[in-house]
Amino acid sequence: MPYHVDAMNADCDGFAVVKDDDGTVLGCHRTQGQAERQMAALYASEADQEDDDAYEMDEERADPVAPKEDQIEGSSKNDPGSASDKSGDISLSAETETALDTKASEHNQKMTDDDRPNWTRVRVGALRSVYRRGSGAFSGSHRPGIGRAQWSMARVNAFLFLARTGRPNNPKYVGDNDLLHSDHPRYSEQKREASFSPNQAMRNEAKFGLKMREEYGRGGTEVGVARARDIANGSNLSLDTVKRMVSFFARHEVDKKGKGFTPDQEGYPSAGRIAWALWGGDPGRSWAERIVAQTRGLNTRDLDASLEWSDKQVILHETLHEIVEKTGLFEKDVSNNGAHYNQISPFSSSGIVCANCVFYMGGQKCAIVAGNILPGGICKFWIINETLLTITKQETPKRNEISEMLASWNLTD
Repeated sequence: MPYHVDAMNADCDGFAVVKDDDGTVLGCHRTQGQAERQMAALYASEADQEDDDAYEMDEERADPVAPKEDQIEGSSKNDPGSASDKSGDISLSAETETALDTKASEHNQKMTDDDRPNWTRVRVGALRSVYRRGSGAFSGSHRPGIGRAQWSMARVNAFLFLARTGRPNNPKYVGDNDLLHSDHPRYSEQKREASFSPNQAMRNEAKFGLKMREEYGRGGTEVGVARARDIANGSNLSLDTVKRMVSFFARHEVDKKGKGFTPDQEGYPSAGRIAWALWGGDPGRSWAERIVAQTRGLNTRDLDASLEWSDKQVILHETLHEIVEKTGLFEKDVSNNGAHYNQISPFSSSGIVCANCVFYMGGQKCAIVAGNILPGGICKFWIINETLLTITKQETPKRNEISEMLASWNLTD
């Protein structure tokens, strides 16, 4: 429960510690420092009543989405990314600072008294970052009946338990491993765990999905909403989360064929369209599939340096990747967003097939076209190195065939 120090309280001759919600005076002190110490003790006692794993860093957690009044994006005091490391360059209230200082001091002193390893120690800057992350997470989802300060301090307690014991009380709590002592066994695990930052196009899609869900009251689950908040806020996503995104889009591709998925259809936006947007939409799909392919050792971006490429091929390759990053994967069809994909290439004997294209990732996946892509297919965006082509003289149309074709178009050669 939030408290504050009041130097002008009518019930005290000095500095009063007051409960915010009802104005109850909990103590009077001659100095502000004494009042702040009492307040820190109150916060610590209150937080300790919460389970160490009250805040679960479970990406599939079922905590309800935060009420609209709790959905605060960003901070007027702290810049984005201020909680990204152990420096703790974060602005917090005086009472919170005091509470965190006390927790860090008492924790480290106990570790010294018990002759525990150095990796059990914590920096107060790390606790500030943990607290700030907890405060931000509170805006996405949290258990009913708990306040932002309690939620954040419970996360601090979970972090201290992890630092002290070498393991989290809740195995799913891994989000603050990067703030542990560098020799902590869990810190090593976190260093090897990659995370990925959402691009602006998918952030815009997630924001659109959240707005449409609030307006129409349909589409997506609580998990989808939590994912959308992470994406919209630009939070780094773990590789496991990225893989879940790939799985989601594969399962729900059928929704794109449903009524109301596009603006020109009745019932737009459909529940399927809103759910699709919550996970980052088409930009999120292409982003996630590319990352998963890269982690499997599949090159989806760089051209093979051992081969020679023309300037046109290099520019076209980079441009198509940029288009997909901004607007999402191309469809396989012949629409305005289509790649005109054919699952059987009529030029397969010449080597003009998806399997030879720089965008083909194996496993029936393409870096720029959605859906299952057969290695023997082809689309209009193919880029294939000339060393892989086997065009023969016999495949070149004869001059009379060209003349007949031109004549049919009322042209001449």
